[in-house]
Amino acid sequence: MEAVNFAANWVDIVNKKSVTQILALYAESSILLPTFSATPAKGHNQIESYFRRLLSRDAVAVELDDESVGADNISANITATYGTYTFFYSEKGMQKRFPARFTFVLDTDKSAPIIHHHSSLIPPSS
Repeated sequence: MEAVNFAANWVDIVNKKSVTQILALYAESSILLPTFSATPAKGHNQIESYFRRLLSRDAVAVELDDESVGADNISANITATYGTYTFFYSEKGMQKRFPARFTFVLDTDKSAPIIHHHSSLIPPSS
C-alpha cells in the first residue's frame, strides 16, 4: 500500500470499530500520541486500551480530509504521512466534532507498518 493511501485505510478500519484490525496496523513497539489523551500509549496493550475507550463512545467515527494528505519518504522503507481528519461522537444526544491533525511514521516493509502515530486536536482559530 502506498503511504499516501495509508490514512484512508486507517480511517476505514477505525470506522469498522474492530480493535483487532486497528492493532494489526501498529508495530508491537509502536508509540501513539493520542488525540483524546495526554498520556502516550506505548505498545499494543496501551494502544488497545486507548482504542477500546475511544470506540466505546456513542456514534464514534472519523472522516479524512483527503485533500490534506501528504507523504514524505524518510529512507528506503520509512515514510511519514500526514494530514487532517475529524473525529465525531455523540454526547447527550448531540454530535460533537473534533478536527485533528495527524502524522504516521510507517515502516513500509512491515505488515504492521505504524511505528509512530501522533494525533492532536486542531486549536480553534483566533
